Amino acid sequence: MKTVAFKNGTAYDTAVFAERAFMYADGFFETMRCRRGRVALFDYHILRIHRSAKALKIPVDSDTLHRRLAQAIGSAGDDAILKVVIGRAYSDRGSYACTNSVSDTDQVNIYTFVRDVAPRLPREGAALKTLPEPLIGFAGFNGLKLINRLNYIVASVGVKLGENEELLFVDSRGNVVETMHHNIFAFCDGRFITPKMELAGVRGVMREYLLDEGFELLNVPFEQSDITSAELQRCEEVFISNAVDGIVSVSTVDGYKLLGRQRTLALREKIHAKWDGM
Repeated sequence: MKTVAFKNGTAYDTAVFAERAFMYADGFFETMRCRRGRVALFDYHILRIHRSAKALKIPVDSDTLHRRLAQAIGSAGDDAILKVVIGRAYSDRGSYACTNSVSDTDQVNIYTFVRDVAPRLPREGAALKTLPEPLIGFAGFNGLKLINRLNYIVASVGVKLGENEELLFVDSRGNVVETMHHNIFAFCDGRFITPKMELAGVRGVMREYLLDEGFELLNVPFEQSDITSAELQRCEEVFISNAVDGIVSVSTVDGYKLLGRQRTLALREKIHAKWDGM
């Protein structure tokens, strides 16, 4: 039986329409920072990949995963961003229903994309802008980096950002979740807190690392707690973080200026030194 495909009226490879990751967003992804052949927080990335695979019932073979990552890392320049997309392969039925075995690793596709980046100074002074529309999570899959990012996209359609501005998402209860690409930490009452993200959000690998190791780095507790954007404005310091940018200080929250950043800068120096200029 003949199969044809067109993209904007031009003949296109039909193979992509057999990919469940493309057709149904059946998979997840991971984004890493690679410098001189070394991935920062590598063990945390691997742990989240296997946690995501388990939640989505996608059988990922560990040896195959490491071979694919080694190939991608070996092709990277001195400073690069590595994106890994893992999705279920084509299912014969050709519908939402998945007939693939939950233990057949041959029915899994691992895509790796490497993009070299120019040397850059650490970002500073992000301005957070709260979106009025709440971020809706996917029940049962909160914390994971699903291929489907429509909840973020739809919530931010039409929003214009100025230089160094970042969108700040809240959940349906009015609690802070995260920015579009970063988790958030705030210093108040002698501790750094990060949102619990019970209803929506992605639990980033830098966030997990700081919850595990933050006290050893800064001698300050790092804990999870609910916080509203109004409460965020009254905190002494705020920073955002992810595995690519590291630690980024925040200068304003919805126009309210934050004066402190001493602890944030000290933490960034320790993190960046540990992960070689991250």
